[in-house]
Amino acid sequence: MIKKGDKLLFNYGCMIPTKTGTVRSIVPSKYSKGGAFAEVEINRETDDIGNSFAEITTADVGSIMKPGETSVNGSPIGVFLDV
Repeated sequence: MIKKGDKLLFNYGCMIPTKTGTVRSIVPSKYSKGGAFAEVEINRETDDIGNSFAEITTADVGSIMKPGETSVNGSPIGVFLDV
């Protein structure tokens, strides 16, 4: 079960660097394969005058895999729990 504070690793493949983020919240949704989406903060920056900006993405809770797990076709691309 994914919970607030968990670290997720995003592997997009095709020479795109992996990204790591922290789950900020879990949002229930009937449109999700897993019944909810995880709101994930990837990056946070502050500008010269103190304004803070965050890069946020979502991940379907039903699509998050355990470390080392692969998709049905053996691809290592996807969203994983980061240990």
